[in-house]
Amino acid sequence: MTILGRPWLGSWKLVEHRGFHEWLMHRGATSDDATANIDALVNNTVLQIEEDGGGIVFVWSTKERGRLRRTRTEVHYSLDGVTPTVLDSPAGPVSFTAHTDGDELVHTGGPISSPTETHRRRVENRRMIQTMSVHGSGHDAGSWCELVWERS
Repeated sequence: MTILGRPWLGSWKLVEHRGFHEWLMHRGATSDDATANIDALVNNTVLQIEEDGGGIVFVWSTKERGRLRRTRTEVHYSLDGVTPTVLDSPAGPVSFTAHTDGDELVHTGGPISSPTETHRRRVENRRMIQTMSVHGSGHDAGSWCELVWERS
């Protein structure tokens, strides 16, 4: 289902990625952990993006080996571009705000000490393209990755 002006709403499955392994390693993941994370996303995870009052909720549903039920994780974002959502990451806590830019969903933030990342989601030909880039200075400035999702 596509909502006018919010085409990224719906259920998605990761089908391609470029630079994601290196992106995860820059954030503190080991090579093995990055590989396992990508394998779980590609093979076992569905991302549902839903409206939630004045914001959105990301629902990650993952099937883990040896478990009968899927693991479900929800992350709520306001779309006002100001209210932060704080998350845990291998590199420590991160804080993101979210807003829309035309038909794109944009998250800006990163490590609480120096928010420097921008994540953009846009839909092209029934695929959601997610680009993540680092701006500013530091060891990973200029790094980026791209994830390609298809409707599930």
